[in-house]
Amino acid sequence: MRGRVVRRLVGSIGVLAIVISGITAAQAAAPSAQPQVVGGSDVSISDVPWQVLFIIDDAIVCGGSLVSPNQIVSAAHCFVDRPLGDVRAWAGITDMSERSNASELDIESITNHPDFSVDTYANDIALVTLTTPVPARLGATTIGLPSGQDPATWPAMGSTATVSGWGEIDPAVLAASDPLQAATVEVLASPSDETCGSYGALYLPAEQVCAGAPAGGIDACEGDSGGPLTAYVNGEPLLAGVASTGFGCAQPGYPGLYVRTTSYLDWLAANGVDLSVTGGTSWVDVPGSAQDGQPANFAIGVTYSSSSFAELAGLPSKARVKVKRGKACKKDGSGVAIVSTGKCVLKLKAGKKSARMVITVYS
Repeated sequence: MRGRVVRRLVGSIGVLAIVISGITAAQAAAPSAQPQVVGGSDVSISDVPWQVLFIIDDAIVCGGSLVSPNQIVSAAHCFVDRPLGDVRAWAGITDMSERSNASELDIESITNHPDFSVDTYANDIALVTLTTPVPARLGATTIGLPSGQDPATWPAMGSTATVSGWGEIDPAVLAASDPLQAATVEVLASPSDETCGSYGALYLPAEQVCAGAPAGGIDACEGDSGGPLTAYVNGEPLLAGVASTGFGCAQPGYPGLYVRTTSYLDWLAANGVDLSVTGGTSWVDVPGSAQDGQPANFAIGVTYSSSSFAELAGLPSKARVKVKRGKACKKDGSGVAIVSTGKCVLKLKAGKKSARMVITVYS
């Protein structure tokens, strides 16, 4: 919506004759542009390893969040009336200029919420499914979905969250940011509040989170659409919202409006998302896919010691390993055997440290 009366957070690659991998401002003129973080600072992808970059039609910038090794939550307005072939995605990069074939993802499908409204931005959520999981060598991890939080109270008014993306950092300069940016914002309305700043009836409390700075100056902006609003609960990153819309960027009285993720858990589950995957989940490639062309980390039919998995997870070699779910692995003595293609989930624990690992086994 930013770009009309209410902004839309979709941004363009550049104006001011900026060229990034062949994308120029001349290609980027669009009636609505997506936002970038205003009032934030440069961050590394390691700070938000679930962050995904989308570029649509070689011009429009959007973000997304990995909720499983091959599923990304984003904003529906990024993909409306866009053929699948017009959408490209990358993971594991900090700067947009780092885009390469090695970090590009293969998109299988894009599912927009069937009730998304281009007029009100109601139900502005989409699920992007990848053909194969994000290669583990890119260092990506998931962000958790808030299935354990009370939707009547979470996220609480006054709590903080982080917005991140490659959107505009200066509303007066219509160009996406090369480095990834992030900013801390405040949740300015509880789920039961009917008002958000000066939006009046434009605010949809059952579907949107109101977050920003009361006096303005910190906000998502053009190019940040679809990116995460991350809240931490007991150290776990959870997807509190999806950057969607707002009036201008960082304007007093007009905070950012984010899709309220708790309202769409049933829809995500119905479309095949495992709500139990926790934030910070990593995975390994077994035995190595054609997508990344790397040597196999493991092989089917072989049992590996617990210390092998502990090393990948950054835990002490004496960590205990349990197979929590999945048919691709089974416990075998003090180790874990890779027995078939598919997935399995491992839980590792060493003293007070623990980790969860998703193993995807390709044929």
